[in-house]
Amino acid sequence: MNSMKTHLVPLGAHDKGVVLVVGLMFIMVLAAVGSVAYLTTSGDLLISRNYRQHVEAGFVAEAALQEAKARLALDSSDAFSISTAVGAGDDPRDWSVYIINGPFSMSDDSDLNALYTNDVLTSSQSEMEYMVRIRYKRERDAELLGHTVVNPHYGDNDGTASTAPGSMKPVNAPGNVLHLNSTGPFTTGPAVNPVTAIYLVTAFARSGEGGPIVSREIEVARIPGGDIDVLGAFYNEADMTFGKGKVWISSVDGSGPSTGAPATRGRGLWCPNPSPTTIPALYTHGAYTQSGAAATIAAPAGQPPIVEFGTEDLNLLALFNSWAPKATVINPSSIPDPLGSETNYGVWLINGDFVSNGGSGYGVLLVTGDLITGGNFYFNGIVIVLGTLRMQGTSRIYGAVMSLSEADDANMGGTPGIFYNSCDVQAALDALGDDTYAMLAWRDLSMMEN
Repeated sequence: MNSMKTHLVPLGAHDKGVVLVVGLMFIMVLAAVGSVAYLTTSGDLLISRNYRQHVEAGFVAEAALQEAKARLALDSSDAFSISTAVGAGDDPRDWSVYIINGPFSMSDDSDLNALYTNDVLTSSQSEMEYMVRIRYKRERDAELLGHTVVNPHYGDNDGTASTAPGSMKPVNAPGNVLHLNSTGPFTTGPAVNPVTAIYLVTAFARSGEGGPIVSREIEVARIPGGDIDVLGAFYNEADMTFGKGKVWISSVDGSGPSTGAPATRGRGLWCPNPSPTTIPALYTHGAYTQSGAAATIAAPAGQPPIVEFGTEDLNLLALFNSWAPKATVINPSSIPDPLGSETNYGVWLINGDFVSNGGSGYGVLLVTGDLITGGNFYFNGIVIVLGTLRMQGTSRIYGAVMSLSEADDANMGGTPGIFYNSCDVQAALDALGDDTYAMLAWRDLSMMEN
């Protein structure tokens, strides 16, 4: 009888090497997870670095735009100013200036046109890398931004038709320069006036070597400060009619009517005849009628004529609109008295009619409606009226008055007066401050390109 033999197999004898395999697999999983984490982290770090450089480059571009605006506003005698003067024989529509800092060059501008008059200035910065291009905004620039006959961006006043849909002015014939105006809000014509022209200021900036180039662009226009020429004690852009005894208008510096003026006025800044004046009593672009004796519209002996018909145009509405942002807006129904003081000339904007039978004011007075004064109303400085000027009683304006509408003796009664005064004019101009450049539009060209 055979006996059965039983062999006992040790527990786990068949599992030899499994731990190693499982361990290796676990290590492989960890390596894969680590690789994914590394790649994800590296990608996040790269995205973060690119984003940071893009943001920093954006700040650098804004700094470049601010430098350009500041240098445009500097007086021409300043070493850092940007001259808008165009050389003889050069077309101002092809004028451009580059401000360069760092490794940039004009060739980095994809819109560079070697046929233009391209001046190069060194930036006043040393730690940032950027380049700024400054030029006038032309019709082609407006067309690139969407101007068409059916979608006009400006009033085309150059005698040629606006761009039809699907067509555009060529690079080397970009059309005329756009200007600030009362309608449009822009207008264009063959003449280029740096005072009212629209400027395109484009900045290219980078943060760090190999970083992305960010491009920002603004449109700016000059807001005049106190540097205009006062062309007359009373400057008017329409017809003027005055009759005998209706109104005193005098170009005698610091003058008044023949009786009672200094005592009635009693102003601290009154300067009687500090120097001979070349200011005409009246300056008009329209017709002038003097139905009575000229005694009440006085010009000093040996000085310019009582009425001067001139070709120089202040573009009064554009001047009004450019000064308005500097003004304190006053509600026509609650005009304070006084407006300012003898030691605090201000800039005041009345949206509507200014009606007063008394009181006083100092500085620059901008009136969108009619100016109707009576009684003993006095104002020292510069007055611009877009509506009708109606002066009654013994109301007085010492400085200068500029009017857009027709001036008629029917609007005058009693013995009102307008008397040129250089001290009051200068104090009003000082209240406006220096020239500045206002931003009309802002664009991130980097995003537009993408």
